[in-house]
Amino acid sequence: MKQFGRFLFAIGSALGLCFVGSATASLLMSPQTDGPQIRQVDVTDLWTIRPVRVDPSRQNFERLASIAPVDPPALPRPAAPVVQKTAVIDGTAGQPSEAHVAWCANRYRSYDPGSNTYRSYTGTVRTCVSPHMDEGRAASSPAGLSQAHMSWCAARYRSYRAQDNTYRSYSGEQRDCLSPFLQDG
Repeated sequence: MKQFGRFLFAIGSALGLCFVGSATASLLMSPQTDGPQIRQVDVTDLWTIRPVRVDPSRQNFERLASIAPVDPPALPRPAAPVVQKTAVIDGTAGQPSEAHVAWCANRYRSYDPGSNTYRSYTGTVRTCVSPHMDEGRAASSPAGLSQAHMSWCAARYRSYRAQDNTYRSYSGEQRDCLSPFLQDG
């Protein structure tokens, strides 16, 4: 009989605790009545199944102010400085080669052949560096690299430098470029 009494006490305690917890939660989670309240929600013409032409002169609904935050006015951002650089082909400064212009125009939609620059997604103006910029110096490359190797590395790594055959990784370290065209020497 004692065990049955303990069992009934445990069930009653659990139900009582559950009831007290839900009453406390509903009291704490109930909407506050000191703020603006929406009135006239029970009007029959407010919610219809079929479209109904609305006569604004007959409406007397209350408009509530928006609770969305107001964005501050946008401050003017200074324009990024345009850095004018010219491509050096065959040791002379001047117009880049046709292959270089075609490569840059194909890769960057905002490419300007006159200044050899393009506008990046962030809005900064950058100089276009292609694998065709060093065509005249390909035979005299310092590491004796083939043009196919340098083109492959320049297409794969944006920070590729043909002078020392390296690129900068995302972690910031300088690494050698290893391509399928690299000749074992």
